[in-house]
Amino acid sequence: MADRYASDPQRSSSWTYTQSDVDTLREQIEQDEAGKRRWLLLLLLLTATALVGAIIWLSTNFALYSSSESEKQRLADENASLKAQLGKCQKELASYVDKEKKQEEAVAKAKESVTRMLPGALGGVNVPAFARQVYESPSSRVEMDSVPPSMLFKNWRATNDTGGTDVYTLVGGNIGGKWVVYSNLIARQSTSQ
Repeated sequence: MADRYASDPQRSSSWTYTQSDVDTLREQIEQDEAGKRRWLLLLLLLTATALVGAIIWLSTNFALYSSSESEKQRLADENASLKAQLGKCQKELASYVDKEKKQEEAVAKAKESVTRMLPGALGGVNVPAFARQVYESPSSRVEMDSVPPSMLFKNWRATNDTGGTDVYTLVGGNIGGKWVVYSNLIARQSTSQ
């Protein structure tokens, strides 16, 4: 079918273009190209805006990530510091509990010893040893349920470990409804004197 039109000379001459047709075609092509350029420019602006938005979003996320990492590191350091302090406090507490236990044992032992000697001391037997035992107890005192005899409250001489003589004085009083006897070392004499 295309060959039939090409061989017809009258038909082919009717397809000639005038200058106004060419100008019209050129104008349409220019308008189409200008429209394409506008769409490309709009697409470029949208792409640039999206790229700027993505850069801002990424930089914000990186800043948040960096901040959270530094906060995480700070918390980890603080946690390690607190664990070290806890370990130190636990050791100190264990040491304190051991000391407290030893002191309670010493107090119980001294109290038992003083309690054993108390009846004899109240009867006037071995009062110097009682005075020394009360002095060497952790609180240097003994509590009593009844009023102690007044003959206890004077100076007592006891032999010390070096062979010398120590002088103790027993002092009594009522504190909070309980009778208390205190022992004070007032003199220490060595054997060379």
